[in-house]
Amino acid sequence: GQEAEAIPLLKRAVELDPNFALAHGNLAVVYNNIGENELSAEYQKKAFSLRERASEREKLYIAAHYYNIVTGELDKVKETYELWKQTYPRDLVPWNNVAVVYNIMGQYDKGLEAAREAQRLNPNSINPYYVQATAFMGLNRFEEAKAISEKALAQKFESPYLHVGLYLIGFLQGDTAAMQRQVEWARGKPVEYLMLSAQAQTGAQAGKLREARELSRRASEGARRAGFKESAALIEA
Repeated sequence: GQEAEAIPLLKRAVELDPNFALAHGNLAVVYNNIGENELSAEYQKKAFSLRERASEREKLYIAAHYYNIVTGELDKVKETYELWKQTYPRDLVPWNNVAVVYNIMGQYDKGLEAAREAQRLNPNSINPYYVQATAFMGLNRFEEAKAISEKALAQKFESPYLHVGLYLIGFLQGDTAAMQRQVEWARGKPVEYLMLSAQAQTGAQAGKLREARELSRRASEGARRAGFKESAALIEA
């Protein structure tokens, strides 16, 4: 779940082998997950151009993310994941990633079902936990979203998005103590800007506009310090 920490390692892999298709593809996905969409598209196009150098499974990975990140053709994304599921039936990735697509499309019941199957295939991956939490939140099932997030954290998975999700659930339930616990977790970490941005949003929702502007300013500065210029600009906007 530590995607920002993966970036320098993946960049080093690309430096060592500029034709390493999957390394470009992985960088694209990491940048997409943290909101750096322009960088993500750049790396994904490179991965797609090199896909013939990849294995069959890697080609499916690269193609699915190309259609998702670069062209936005969600029907092709789902078709690719269906082929992947049939070809590699014990692989959690197509189940998890098609769950993400369902969540994006607002089909949270389908997203939840696919993410549960991904978790069954590999209980040691954080991704199905986070995707289930997102689906539960989309269905307004906040207690279940909180439970699956806390279960992931209890197993030592550490994604900032789980903590941001728990912060937002605390806000929706009026649990200020729960919100403060997540703020304390993020304090001083490189990903603190994500929590500051969430605090700005909830502050604005509560009518505390001056406080929200200050939190947004700090969040934007934090994103810029971490090298995430597009995230910084989106926060400012």
